[in-house]
Amino acid sequence: MPDPFQPSPVRQGLDQLLAFYPHLDVLTVEWQIEWEEGLPGPHFGPWVLVKLGQASEGLTPAWAVWHFAIWRNTGAVHTMRDEKGEVSDDPIFQPRGARR
Repeated sequence: MPDPFQPSPVRQGLDQLLAFYPHLDVLTVEWQIEWEEGLPGPHFGPWVLVKLGQASEGLTPAWAVWHFAIWRNTGAVHTMRDEKGEVSDDPIFQPRGARR
């Protein structure tokens, strides 16, 4: 049984991501929801999608946006080309003690 006082792998991955990019703001964190035929309702998919951004200093609000995906079971953080793009093969961060 998981330790209730230990952060989840997703939280550990998110913490590492935010520590590495302290100048970026969290724009969204989206738990992937999937529907499977034969199952009574939705369930969590394998990824948590994260957008980090940096606001422009101009008069018009604009953001430079970076896309990341966290593997829910391990907390491994991967880069993404864009919000619909492919996930990198190798993670850029792996929480200590995480399963591969």
